[in-house]
Amino acid sequence: MLDKISKMKRKLRENTETPLECQDPDKFGDLDDEQIFLYDNNALDLILIENASELVRQVMMKKGNIEKILNLISETYEGCGVLPSDSFEVVEGEKTKQYLKAVERMKKNLKKIAHFECIFAVFGLIVSEDGSGHYGSFFKRKNEDIVYIFDSMSPDSEFKEFFAQLGKDVFNVENIVFDERFTFKTSLQLTGGFTQSDPLSFEENPEG
Repeated sequence: MLDKISKMKRKLRENTETPLECQDPDKFGDLDDEQIFLYDNNALDLILIENASELVRQVMMKKGNIEKILNLISETYEGCGVLPSDSFEVVEGEKTKQYLKAVERMKKNLKKIAHFECIFAVFGLIVSEDGSGHYGSFFKRKNEDIVYIFDSMSPDSEFKEFFAQLGKDVFNVENIVFDERFTFKTSLQLTGGFTQSDPLSFEENPEG
């Protein structure tokens, strides 16, 4: 296997479309089994798309960048206010001290922009010790008792209950609507980045 990976890396280095793992393995790690499978089945484009998503994620995760994007949206759509993005640890079925503090913090910020006709925000849930988690987008109109939530793992996201409770607690509403216009058998983000999830099984194409 190691010899196969070495040969693959040498071949990829000769190609301008080279995965990040081959350009800088110290930073991005080695190609994993799934990537090797994709490469063997002429699906290098999927590896490169995954790489591009990772680069975007790194940019987004830099402090202040999400706020810059949200503020640009707010400036574009007059009458829309934006809550500062926030992230915190969650435990299934519990409202921990950290959760309650985060909700209190968000509510204070919400009062400062309550005069806007609509409000949107991006909140992150940290679900593991290594800091892994998932983001959701929240939107509320001033005169509606509804919070609209977009979750890229919807419609079968494991985070729906977390996001729904957060929306109710922060915005003091009872009605939560998830944006599920994308009603494919999959979703926009199949696994949410959790590689142990296996949303679809590969089926061999008889035509190659």
